[in-house]
Amino acid sequence: GIFHALVAQPSRFSALIGMPGSYSGPPEALAGFAGNPAWLLVGEGDTNWRSAADATKTILETAGVETRLDVIPGQGHVLVLSQRVLMDWIDDALGGP
Repeated sequence: GIFHALVAQPSRFSALIGMPGSYSGPPEALAGFAGNPAWLLVGEGDTNWRSAADATKTILETAGVETRLDVIPGQGHVLVLSQRVLMDWIDDALGGP
């Protein structure tokens, strides 16, 4: 869903987190988001989404999106992460405190 929204209105977004996230469209459709950061997270045991996340990272980077991909050890498709970790990344991505 996040990528449908991003392609439709890229100027509304300053950063993106996909937990996990997958995009298979053309990099050109993401041109309006170029220069912004994205963080993709996928569980170590989520094998189908791991390959999709790798492909998505490549597409995002081709589109000029600064992309980080983390594979979370010991987790599957539904990720359990500290809210602090997510909020710290958002703060950093948006130039906050």
